[in-house]
Amino acid sequence: METLPITWALALRVWWSFTWRGLLLGILAGAGVGAFAGIILGAMGMVGQIAVFAQYLGMIVGIIAGVWVVKMVLSKPFKGYRIALIPSDDTYIIHASPFKGTNDSVERQISRLH
Repeated sequence: METLPITWALALRVWWSFTWRGLLLGILAGAGVGAFAGIILGAMGMVGQIAVFAQYLGMIVGIIAGVWVVKMVLSKPFKGYRIALIPSDDTYIIHASPFKGTNDSVERQISRLH
């Protein structure tokens, strides 16, 4: 498999791809979840706890959005290239995955590389 040299221009394009998607998804998801939580907590009379709850909820939503963006960018074709995860040696084995059903498909993809 041919690899491209890592230039500042390519690094900037990849960084920007992660950054704008992360900001957009973070803002939209945070606003949506925050508004929903604020309405629910306000209706329950827990107005004093909204700020504290929003901080923790925002952190959780931010982590989920960040992982989603990484997966999205790793799957995206760019102009003339794509980002690929390539095992560093032949002993690369996936022992476990937190996601149901992902081990088999990843192992099949890795075995095709050999």
